[in-house]
Amino acid sequence: MVSKECLRHTRLGEAAYKKRDFAKALEEFDKAIEIDSKFDKALYNKGLTLFNMKDLDAAIKCYDAVVKLNPKNKSAWNNRGLILMELNKPQDAMKCFDKVTDMDMKDVEGWFNKGCLLANFGKYDDAIICFDEVLHLNPNDTEALSKKALALEATGRADEAQQLFEKLDPTIGKGGAASAISRFEVDIFRMGDVDEAGQKISDIEWLDRGSKLHTDGDLDRAIFCYNKAIELNPKNANAWFSLGNALSSIAHTDEAIKCYDTAIKLKSDKSEFWYNRGNALLDIRRIPEAIQSYDSALRLNPYKQDAWFNKGVALRYLGKIKEANECYNEVLKADPNNDRAWFNKGNAYDSEGKTSKALYCYNKALSINPKNIDALYNKAALLHDKRKIRDAITLFETILTIDPKHREAELARDSCYRELTDKGKNGLHKISRKSDS
Repeated sequence: MVSKECLRHTRLGEAAYKKRDFAKALEEFDKAIEIDSKFDKALYNKGLTLFNMKDLDAAIKCYDAVVKLNPKNKSAWNNRGLILMELNKPQDAMKCFDKVTDMDMKDVEGWFNKGCLLANFGKYDDAIICFDEVLHLNPNDTEALSKKALALEATGRADEAQQLFEKLDPTIGKGGAASAISRFEVDIFRMGDVDEAGQKISDIEWLDRGSKLHTDGDLDRAIFCYNKAIELNPKNANAWFSLGNALSSIAHTDEAIKCYDTAIKLKSDKSEFWYNRGNALLDIRRIPEAIQSYDSALRLNPYKQDAWFNKGVALRYLGKIKEANECYNEVLKADPNNDRAWFNKGNAYDSEGKTSKALYCYNKALSINPKNIDALYNKAALLHDKRKIRDAITLFETILTIDPKHREAELARDSCYRELTDKGKNGLHKISRKSDS
């Protein structure tokens, strides 16, 4: 499973790439790869960025890594071949394109690239066969029509070539030899409106495509698919809901809320619709509205523990500690081993100065999950405030054993050691708490 942080840097890189800010895009993709060196999407996009920066050797290394991780990534094989063409390595390039068409005889780009490569080296008859494969799969592919016409002209079949030119555009005149490749760009929105059988894709099928892409973390394509579903059927409540989820994932929260609102207008009896709307509202701190959404979700499904939990978080923002704990109690009735609920209850009691109850809750959380770092940290902070400095140090050390890079724990531990050294002459410093999970 790819981490959220890795996906975030990848999306930032894609946004920078679309703005042609290649240096920024490269920086973000490198950050994503540093987090997960096996995330082939980030490696793929880095290769594309390096190509645009004219660093072809580095781009090749990226695609080498991609196809090693996923030998069936046709786009990576295609792009690897296109770079090899730029490097004047036609035989190696053709091996890449052959890989693509061997994996999928219906891959338009593989056939198109093979045709271009063959035409570039004067093998026009073989190139025409490839362009015919493209046109069999997509009769409206204008680039393939144009390049086939150029190849026909080069073999002396001027009349056939002119017919194709006129089919493209009556004003187009005759050209010279077959031109170079112009298809390196990877258009994430290149999806046809018909399936392999030539049948028009329904809104349900677009929604299903989007859901699969969403699961794979390909949010740009997922959003495209959800919009196609809505375009075909504006009353598809699930499509609006799914679009809202995807937009929320890329922090387009206001747009996401509008999608949830539309979904709810179409189908108001779905607890999940109200719950996700509440989450989006909570993200932008529209707390009263978020609570109303959670209440609507709970009216429809009183057993939805996530709604109880997040309602508790929202109530804490309003300082309604008693009501928040009532929500956490509902969670714990269903799941007594929910360490996050115990942690949040501890925070609520701590904010009221009820340290004994807070410690009890933190201890419950840690008995369930000894590696709950936030519970360890807040328990340590509370013990520090009670002047149990050595106990606090022990807990900060435990955190650093779990996560050696936990800077806050390191600073808090060092501060505790200084307090022991000066024997409290300079008073206790304040250790801030970790917020609700």
